[in-house]
Amino acid sequence: MNKTKDIAREKVIPAASRMFITHGCKNITMDDIAKKLRMSKRTLYEMFGDKEALLSECTEYIIQSDKVLAQQLYKAKDFDDFFVLIHDIKQQRNIIFDIHQHFSNELRKYYPNVFRKQVIMHSKERLEGVKQTLTNFKEKRIIREDVDIDVAAVFLNEVSQQIIFDHFSIPNHKSCELLSNFLVTYFRGIATRDFTEEWDRRKKAKRKE
Repeated sequence: MNKTKDIAREKVIPAASRMFITHGCKNITMDDIAKKLRMSKRTLYEMFGDKEALLSECTEYIIQSDKVLAQQLYKAKDFDDFFVLIHDIKQQRNIIFDIHQHFSNELRKYYPNVFRKQVIMHSKERLEGVKQTLTNFKEKRIIREDVDIDVAAVFLNEVSQQIIFDHFSIPNHKSCELLSNFLVTYFRGIATRDFTEEWDRRKKAKRKE
């Protein structure tokens, strides 16, 4: 019986997550989710207790899914890998950024307990991921030897989160554009000369295409 419930939960969480992201965590009700999944509301409540508990698990699922994009950067072996991954991640983030930002803002406003538990709880884990990425880049001579990884990681993590959670904005600029421009400026500031020259060369070649 427990195995059957576990299988059912594995189906509910991804489906409910998509509904929360698409329609907003405030608007979607347990009734909506039950109807979408063709199951009784009673069964849904037996599985999760209440909407906030389900939303908490869905938020965890969304956070874990997003980590896949960041983890791709750890695999960069050279300049070619780095540029391909940055392009792919930028394309994917531009598609989902505004939707996820709206979801995070709704979560913070209407379900602060879930926001604190899931989003803020992962801040330390995000910071460790940033440190791992920068350490990887230093080993591959993408960033300079004199860069202090601890300081650089905190700065990158904090500013990125400020943009993602819309704590500041610039008129006529989308948050995804702000984040993209910040990342370019940031990495150019700590990059090796070889990397910066290669970056400029590729930009010039792309403009001629």
